[in-house]
This record gives sequence, C-alpha cells and structure tokens, in this order.
Amino acid sequence: MGKNIPSFILSVMILGVLFSPLQVFGETSGDISDPNFDSNLPDFPTLNQKIPDSVISDLGVRDSTVSDSGKKLENPVNFDSLRELITAILDVIVQIGVPIAAVFLIYSGYLFVSARGDVGKIEDAKSIFLWTLVGIAVLLGASVLANLIDSTIDQLKR
Repeated sequence: MGKNIPSFILSVMILGVLFSPLQVFGETSGDISDPNFDSNLPDFPTLNQKIPDSVISDLGVRDSTVSDSGKKLENPVNFDSLRELITAILDVIVQIGVPIAAVFLIYSGYLFVSARGDVGKIEDAKSIFLWTLVGIAVLLGASVLANLIDSTIDQLKR
C-alpha cells in the first residue's frame, strides 16, 4: 500500500499539469447566457454572410468573385497518374529493399556456419532465412501485383 502512494501523487500532479490549461482557457469573463455578453472575440462570418474581397485577397485565397490573376494550379509532382506514382514508389522500395535482403541472406548464411551444430542456433538461422525469403517474395510480389492490376485496368478501359 505504501508503494502506491508516491505513484498516485505523481499521477495526480501530471494530470493537474495537463488539464489546468484547459480550465484556464475554458473560463469566460462573464455570463454566457446573458444576451449582452461580450466575449471580446471577433465577429466571424456565418454561413449566410459573404467574406469581404479584401479579406480574401489578404489571405491569398481565390474566390469566384475575385478576378483571375492568370495563375494556374500546377501538379507539384512529376507524375500524371496514380499508377505512375505507385510504380515510382515501388521502384524506390525495390531499390532499397533488394540490398537489405541480400545482407540478410548473407547474415543468415553466417548464422548457419557459426551455429556449428547447435540446434537452437540453427533454428534461429532457419527462421531468419525463412523470413528473409518471405520479405523478398513480398518485395518482388508487390511490383508484380501492381503491374498485374495496371494491365487489368488498362484492359477494362478498352
């Protein structure tokens, strides 16, 4: 019972520190139910009010009423379709994953050699080798699956 008291006190102190700003910022300086209550907050436009054009231009936001400045929304990435983006991402993953997989294959081979007949170490080496092969299959299978889905979508479009 005595060991729980310091942890309880610490928990209460942490919760007090975390939730005290909520209490301070949540307080108001008057009665909210009073119709003449002034919370000193700026008047935000409601759904039916139009935001003035000066505010829109100050924010850099374009409204349909603001004149076109000749700027056009441009694609920030170098890919024209989601398919090209996924292919590029998979290419990067394969380029990074293949050397890592090779290192793990070499490492599992080293574990087999260094086991010297110890059954426990051989089982560890087998496990690492198996999961490395599973990782390689997933790595290369993702590219094959993406290409398969891509060709299926192309055939359905025709």
